[in-house]
Amino acid sequence: MHIFTAKHDVMRIFLIGFTASGKTTIGKQLAGKLGLTFFDIDQYIEKKFDKPVSTIFSERGESHLRLLEMTALHSLLFKPDFVLSTGGGTPCFYDNMRRMNNNGITIYLEASVDELFSRLKNDLGNRPLLQVKTEDALKQFIEINLANRKIFYEKAHIRISSSSIDINKIVDQIRDFQKPE
Repeated sequence: MHIFTAKHDVMRIFLIGFTASGKTTIGKQLAGKLGLTFFDIDQYIEKKFDKPVSTIFSERGESHLRLLEMTALHSLLFKPDFVLSTGGGTPCFYDNMRRMNNNGITIYLEASVDELFSRLKNDLGNRPLLQVKTEDALKQFIEINLANRKIFYEKAHIRISSSSIDINKIVDQIRDFQKPE
């Protein structure tokens, strides 16, 4: 069995993917299965600033939120043994994707535009970037942003369809993973 470990024999797993790809749900299950601590970057930021991410976004804007995500990610890199659910845009800003790839295993939870639309259409008011979108605008937003973000997402070590997740298969892929030289 080859379990990838980064520096100092730690296991860090970063789940990336578009909003509603299942990062938090899968992350909690995966952390439980592996006996690791689970972090959700949005919850981490909300706890630190005692404000919902949606409020931070509306008060300070997306660029400020991306800066907070980067800062949170850098802080978490000092912790060992965890599963982190990132924000959908986290890998796409600053050097976040490189840092995650260099400090653990990145897993891209891949979902189609139609699948993401189905998951998000009833949740427009609860997502900072989607608060004022109609269903037509939502579908277009997903198409455009997913296309722009894929270049970052596809740098992940492992790609998994989030359509039908089998946690045991993910665990097996992590165990068999060997970091490229």
